Amino acid sequence: MINDKLTKELQEQITENKDDIDIIKNNSVYSTSETVCGTWNGKPLYRKTFSGNLGQTSSINHGISNIDLIINIHGSYKNTDTGTQFNIPSVRPGFNTYELGIYASSSTITFDKAAGISGNMLIFNVIMEYTKTTD
Repeated sequence: MINDKLTKELQEQITENKDDIDIIKNNSVYSTSETVCGTWNGKPLYRKTFSGNLGQTSSINHGISNIDLIINIHGSYKNTDTGTQFNIPSVRPGFNTYELGIYASSSTITFDKAAGISGNMLIFNVIMEYTKTTD
């Protein structure tokens, strides 16, 4: 009898907290598909990842509609010739030719590249977290 009552109470708690449990599980998901990864001021917080070649582009279309606030945007890039990796944004005192900034608009992610960032062997990975106007 006590086990049945505890089981029922536990099932009710799991049902009530399913959304919270899903958010906790999704917090560690990094995907090229839009994923809810938490909340920001009571609104769903979304995450989406991007990758490509910095030597071939200075901006990409992120394909996300109804962005309200971009909470976080960062990543890394790698020179596949040398294996050297850098953070995005990257600020290197004394090596400003390798500095790289990043910003996003309602439709694109743009890389603000210094002169030393060129060539076809620069692979980037970017993570963007944001809220939407529709929530």
